[in-house]
Amino acid sequence: MTKQTLLYQPETDDVRVERAGRVTTLRLQRPDDQNRLTPDALAKLEALAREFAQDEETQAIVITGAGREVFSMGILNPELRASFDKEDILRIVRLANRAFDAIEAVPQIVSPRSTDRPGP
Repeated sequence: MTKQTLLYQPETDDVRVERAGRVTTLRLQRPDDQNRLTPDALAKLEALAREFAQDEETQAIVITGAGREVFSMGILNPELRASFDKEDILRIVRLANRAFDAIEAVPQIVSPRSTDRPGP
């Protein structure tokens, strides 16, 4: 039996893009799972970062999580993570590294914002 390779799709509702003038907000949309980053969300973040690298209109990017509790509790919840084998986990970690590297490389100012909670 041949092992099937997991493919991740950047077409997901796990990350919402909101534009206001020259500021773009990337909002993690999984408050029911503490805004954990799914492989599809990581693929979308990587794709968006590559688009922003060519975007001359956007001057700042805010990355935040939906809800009032947490920005993000990381990659995958423990139950889902337990369903993957070692190779799957390594693929997801490599995907996360690519996404974070792509975000770090954009020319715009990138600012994480902890939650939708009002205040400083």
